[in-house]
Amino acid sequence: MAASVPAPASTSARPASTPLLSELPAELRGKIPKITITGSVYSDSPAQRLLLVNNLVLAQGGQVTPDLRLEEIQPRSSVFNYKGTRFRVMH
Repeated sequence: MAASVPAPASTSARPASTPLLSELPAELRGKIPKITITGSVYSDSPAQRLLLVNNLVLAQGGQVTPDLRLEEIQPRSSVFNYKGTRFRVMH
């Protein structure tokens, strides 16, 4: 039973450690499609959050390209997923 206590602690630490796009290896950054963020709407309600990415208005879970997905919109950054690699972009 005690083994289940450390697991949530390590799981909760993971989101805070999502690296910035600029912190990813150069080889991987070169494969990620260009991301241009020109606007954002943040709300306490996730369903009302929007991000303007590459001239597309996206909600959380929206696809930028077939391999690039917007996972989460945060107040000052957003989390993207490119082929399983999660990273943040400031806005």
